[in-house]
Amino acid sequence: KIFGSFDTVSSVEFYNAQVNDQYRSEWDRSVSSLYVVDNITNNREIVYWATKFPFPLQDRTYVLMRSHLMDEKSRTIEIASRSITHKSKPEYPKFVRVCKYGSKLVIRADKRLVSERNELLFNLLR
Repeated sequence: KIFGSFDTVSSVEFYNAQVNDQYRSEWDRSVSSLYVVDNITNNREIVYWATKFPFPLQDRTYVLMRSHLMDEKSRTIEIASRSITHKSKPEYPKFVRVCKYGSKLVIRADKRLVSERNELLFNLLR
């Protein structure tokens, strides 16, 4: 688990930085490839993510079901991801496919989701 707080961006801005795959490819140097494979609903999609790992480790790929929920009443935003298989994304010999992955990010606003001053909890699930 990772706990943190920040007071320079709103919860919505932080959320957008996490789910905007094109923007994440710019600021996260470990991203080799990251894009939505399939939109299931307006808050659930299948994502392909290839990451660079330092030598001597082999690069990794993930195929994830990612869902997000924004709740104004509780002032929280949740992003949950879990690994899945998808017919359009087979495994490649150059990469290690991560088959067992789950995570949940909870962003909690102090007052409002658009206000600054927030807390976050990132939890890797097994």
